[in-house]
Formats: sequence, structure tokens, C-alpha cells
Amino acid sequence: MEVDSVSGWKTLGTNLHISGRYLRMRFVDSTSDFLIVNEVRFHGMSCSTTNYIPANQAVQVKWVKYEDDEVFDCDAIAPVDTISDCTRTGEVTMTEVGKYGLCVKSQQTLGAWTHRSNLNMTVVGITAVDNAHNLPVGAVRTVTPHGYGMKTGDVIAYVSVDADCASLITMAATSMMDQRIFPVVNGQAEMTFNAEAGEYKFCYSFSDMRFRETMVPSFMLVTPGPVELSTTELIEGYPNTVIVTGNGVSQNDAIAFTAGGCSQATYMPILSIHNEYGFQTSTFSVQGTELNVCYRFGGLAAVQQSQKVNIRSVQPLTVEELPYNMNADVTLTGFGLTTNDKLCLISTSSSCNDCNESGYLFDVSYADDRYYSIVKMTSELSVHMCYKLASHENYMMVSENVVTVVAPVLNYILPNRIVGNVAHTIEFSGRFLGGDLLTGPVQAVFVRNSNCDDMVTLADGHTTTFNLVAIGEESYGAE
Repeated sequence: MEVDSVSGWKTLGTNLHISGRYLRMRFVDSTSDFLIVNEVRFHGMSCSTTNYIPANQAVQVKWVKYEDDEVFDCDAIAPVDTISDCTRTGEVTMTEVGKYGLCVKSQQTLGAWTHRSNLNMTVVGITAVDNAHNLPVGAVRTVTPHGYGMKTGDVIAYVSVDADCASLITMAATSMMDQRIFPVVNGQAEMTFNAEAGEYKFCYSFSDMRFRETMVPSFMLVTPGPVELSTTELIEGYPNTVIVTGNGVSQNDAIAFTAGGCSQATYMPILSIHNEYGFQTSTFSVQGTELNVCYRFGGLAAVQQSQKVNIRSVQPLTVEELPYNMNADVTLTGFGLTTNDKLCLISTSSSCNDCNESGYLFDVSYADDRYYSIVKMTSELSVHMCYKLASHENYMMVSENVVTVVAPVLNYILPNRIVGNVAHTIEFSGRFLGGDLLTGPVQAVFVRNSNCDDMVTLADGHTTTFNLVAIGEESYGAE
């Protein structure tokens, strides 16, 4: 039997016959980028042997790949070759790694494809290596080889793209000292790519076989960083998707934001996002502006980047009710607020996307070390709080908390009778009679009619307007 390789036909021996009952073969092409046998040529016995097919009778053969190493179908599509001369010499083609069975069609088989169950062939090779891309110099990666024939005890290595894999020795004995060679355990290998920047390729050794080329494309080792974020404006409590780019960036890395140094920062993993890399989160360990960016390539120490980020946040309103048709002073809390922001209060039946069309919009002001908005609601309804940071284009929902707009009301006055010329404290009870929410004090005046235009003259000859002040936890009064 002969095997075709890039270097030419190789004879496996004159005593190897396809009539062997348990013929098992495994071939690898050691001189090309592919661990695949190109062709196998069979030499049969003489035509005079009556136990074999008569001379000049064509025999078609094809190698069919097993499905999951178990299911076999001779009718499956595979390259077909014809053996037509007396010596039964022909060529067959192996196109992929895997386990193959031999199928034959001739007059003896009545024109049907027949499986020669004692003829199976295993073609081993490495077709891909996962997690071996965007590699920075010094990276530590857990890689997963794919192909056929791998098992624990194999070894994987990398060499310069121009080097010969055959120059590597196996993992036995002193080869353990070679920092380019790593054991395969349970289908994976932890590799350290500690080499100069440049182009490299993988080599693989099956069991005790020598190293050979793989079908994996060459890869680059690059000098890591710097990295760049697709946005430097982030919001706590809001879905943030940020793409990170730069030499060596991968899902093996981590990123952190901090007001201090990188050693004490809390890191987030970098994820694969639509063929790119970045992170998705709505929660950060720190908030503020001009925060440092720390980036840690897999296997390397964290490095502070030149970019700065702002992580802003907006807290929900602390009030549950707002007065109808009155100015209310609403305090705004959070990190990174500015007077260019906008507050929106919108009906619970609408969304923040409707703020520009149907929401109540208010400016944001800053005084006395606090941010606030002066709010006047002209409809009695239930609303949600939406907010637009100056650094963002859209309004966002701050929380699901419901704020209800209700009319101010005076429930009662105590006492309801007073004596003239005597000082009295009058207690007023009701809704929105005072407090920090209002922009000024609520005033009361005694009148003789419901139009509030016929004021009562006091003993000193003046008509007096009283400012209500707090006289208890929930009550207000005037003297």
C-alpha cells in the first residue's frame, strides 16, 4: 500500500494487503499544513487469482466518514475513485479528519455500495484552536484544540511561522523545560505566549508521535494596548454596553474604574459581544467623574489607561405626592448631575420616549450645594420620573416609583372660635400647608366672604396675613 503526500508516494510495505481482516490505518501528512492523507493507492494481487475480481472489471471505491464515530451510510456523498486495472491499483481521496469506512461497488456487489466493515481508517489532525486570537505578548490562555484523535497526553506548542514543527521534541523527559510546549488535559491546554511580537503557528503531537503541522491559520503576538472605550459616559442603574478595542483585547481580560490606583480596583470581565469585545453592566462599584480606567490583559498585570470615564447616577424622587397647580421645589440627587440636564415627569401610561411630546419637562438648577427643579404640575395624575443627562441623547427611566399629583386641601382649623384682643395659636391641618417641598410659606388671612377680598380688621387696626409655620410633625399654625 502506498500513501500520497506532498513529498511523494510512500510505500507502507509489501506485506500489507487490503484483504487483511482487521486492517487499521492512521495517516498524517508531516510536510504540509494539513494533517490529512491526500490519497491512498491499493495494490491488489494478480489477476490469475480466482478469489479476486476478474481482470478488467471496474471497481469503484469511496471512503465515507462516520457520523459521531457510530453512524455509517455507504450511500452518503463522498469522493468516488475507480480501480480498473488488473493489479487493482487506484487512488482514493481523504478530505477531512475523522473516522472513515471503505465502501465498494462492483458487479460482485450487484451495483450497490457495500461496506467493507473490516476496513476502517482514522485520519487525525487539528482543525481549529479556540481562544487563541488577539494574543498579547505574555498572555496566558486556556485553549481548546478541535479536530480528531486528541486525547489527554497529547501536547500542543507554538513556533515561528517559518519554523519546522518537526524541530520540536515531545513532552517527554527534558522537553518539559521548553516553554513553548504544553500538555493537553481533558481537551484543553493552558498556554503562556511568552515570546516576541510576531507571526506564529501551532504544532501538535498525538500521543507519542512527533510534532506536526495543524490546519489552524497562523496567528499574531502583539504588544498589548493601549485600549479605547467606545464611550466614556456611563450611567449607574442603566444598561451600558461598551466596546473595548486595542491590541491584544479579548474575552480573557478584565477592566475596572477607580478614583485611585489599579491594585485596589474591582474588575469586571471582558465579554465577546457580536464579534467584538467589551462589557455590559448596569452596576458599578464606584461612581463619579474623571475616574481612572484600569485594564488587565489575561495573564498580565493591570495597567492604567490614559482615558477617563464618568459614571453618573440619578436617584429617584423621595416624595410620593406633588401639589397640583403649585410650584414645588424638588431636590435631585445622584452623581455627575449638571444644570444642562432635564427632568421629565410623565404619565404612568406613557414611556420616557414620549417625554418630548407629552411629558412635563423642567430645567435643573444648582444652589446651596444641591441640584433641584422647580416643578409645577397642571394636571392631577400619577407620573414616573424620567431624566436626561446632558451627556446622553435620550430620557431614561429612573425608577418605577409612582408620584401622584394631588390638589392642596385644608382639612380643619383648631380652635374654630377665638376671642378678640387675646393672643391665639391657630392650628391648620391639611395637605401641602408647608415644608421644604414648597417654594415659599403658605399664608392665611381671615375674611368675611368666600371671595377672600373682605379681610377682617384686627384689634390693632390692621388686616394681617399669617405665614404658616410648623408646630408639630404634621401640623402648621399661626399666632
